[in-house]
Amino acid sequence: MGIGLETKSATDATNLSALLSEDEQSVLNAIRSNPKITQKQLQEATGITLRTIKRLLPRLQEKEKVEG
Repeated sequence: MGIGLETKSATDATNLSALLSEDEQSVLNAIRSNPKITQKQLQEATGITLRTIKRLLPRLQEKEKVEG
């Protein structure tokens, strides 16, 4: 099952770097490139450990950047 993205306004996109860590930005960019990406594929695409990805995804959900 993929991660999925919620659509955000252009204003949110311009504030993205101010609101997210570098790892969160990397994960979010990979999800934008492939909304059906798996956690394992995120690891391979970003070079971030699977454990960190599993920790980041709930943070991104809280920030309403991705949906579960």
